Amino acid sequence: MIEVISSHYVEAWRADPAAPDGDVIRSRALATLIQAGERSASLAAAAEARRYFEHALELTEDPLELADLHQRAGEMAWRTADFDTGTHHFQAAAEGFERAGRARSAAFSLARIGIIDYNQGELERGAERLRRAYEAMGDAKDLDYAEVAHEYGRLLLFTGHAEEARPLIEEALAVADRHGAMVLVGQALNTKSILLESLGRTEEAAALAEHALAMGEREGLGEVLLRSTNNLASFLEGADRFAECLRLAISGLEIAARLGHSVWRWKFAAGTVAPLFWLGRWDEAVAAGRELLASDVTAQPFDVELVPLVWLWIARGDLAAADEVLRRFEGTKLEEVQVKAAVSAAMAAFLRARGELRGALEAADRGIEVRHSLALRFMPVRMALVEGIEAALELGDVDTAERYLALPDETGEGGRSPLLEAMRARLGARLLHARGGDQAEVDRLFRTAREGLRLLDVPWHRAVAELEHAEWLDSAGRTEEAEGLLASARSTFEGLGATAWLERVHRLAGSPAGASSTASG
Repeated sequence: MIEVISSHYVEAWRADPAAPDGDVIRSRALATLIQAGERSASLAAAAEARRYFEHALELTEDPLELADLHQRAGEMAWRTADFDTGTHHFQAAAEGFERAGRARSAAFSLARIGIIDYNQGELERGAERLRRAYEAMGDAKDLDYAEVAHEYGRLLLFTGHAEEARPLIEEALAVADRHGAMVLVGQALNTKSILLESLGRTEEAAALAEHALAMGEREGLGEVLLRSTNNLASFLEGADRFAECLRLAISGLEIAARLGHSVWRWKFAAGTVAPLFWLGRWDEAVAAGRELLASDVTAQPFDVELVPLVWLWIARGDLAAADEVLRRFEGTKLEEVQVKAAVSAAMAAFLRARGELRGALEAADRGIEVRHSLALRFMPVRMALVEGIEAALELGDVDTAERYLALPDETGEGGRSPLLEAMRARLGARLLHARGGDQAEVDRLFRTAREGLRLLDVPWHRAVAELEHAEWLDSAGRTEEAEGLLASARSTFEGLGATAWLERVHRLAGSPAGASSTASG
């Protein structure tokens, strides 16, 4: 085996570096270490591959060889989510290439650091690195240029600069396609699909991601396969197809484990949290989230997947656990639009649970503003909208609640999400009741919400609608009609361990007719 041969050569050279054939042995040791690293990388043993490349660094003083080995070691560190080590190696590679007069290779290494910056929430710094790398590529439209252009465009897209990103993504795709660089073609197709999704062109976006997935499977392109799976899972969540989303996330987790890619393994492990939350499998969602919370891996693309746990812990009456999730984002700039929307929505829910309604409304508004970069189809933007309406209603600010409630229709996205429409029906019923509107219409809206949430199989949200409808019926003196809804809501909340909502149920069950409130908890 090459690993055994390489160790023999290394031991022989170390025993007597000054021997007459020392240089020959050193060269053979270097070559076999590189081969061992390449073999380990091909076998999904990235940590082992990195060690071989790092050992090889000790056996050469050639600037280009050193730079290349640092680049290889950095790629392996990236795969294992060791971002600090990856940054160290990429920086050393960039400096080595620069000294050797290979400016474009140095720019490529700096671009890799920019990607790590993105994953660590330092988007401004990452964008600046990628901008410099892009400019250093010059006019030669080769594959190195295309890869840097793609990564720069991707970061621009994720920071809300879709129009600036678009030509870079298109150019990268054209160059990659012309050269038959299938990995880059697949990556650029994925990025273009996200761009199209942000523009509301959802079917076209899904078609591109599905094509990239099929290409990844056909060509055996691990990175493309992983990213396509992740993006399709996200699209399915946006389409309220939570069971399918979960199946894809689990599939992605299995692929990442098979390929030995820790970054993607963490991403998909965290990515199971949201669909498990929506489907009412809360204990499983907590278990999945705890693995990441207990780890020393911290990256915004992973952490943002844990945000649904904030609603879960609030519903279970554990604000300290909800706060633990939000503390993952303390001190971060929230420049990435997806992260900004998710954290803003969750913070609004947290502040509302603490009775800080003005702060909740402000936080929700920050998340709602992201709709200018991401469509309302994006789940965290929707949740920010819902939280904004909830906070406004609790404040008695019916005008703001009405303005938020109308946003999907104003943006042309009304009716596109069954989940959002069901939530709008529930909140519309509460708004109409607060305005003293037609009681038959209030009843109809509550019934519409309940049926929509039942069809989507989202237990907690259905139970919330049942409870609020029961509270309204009770306040109208229709106690017998409320009892069945109350029993159903109680059963669901008990199964979920949603103690904060069970308190609401018990208050209503023990109250005389007309004494309840339709305020959200």
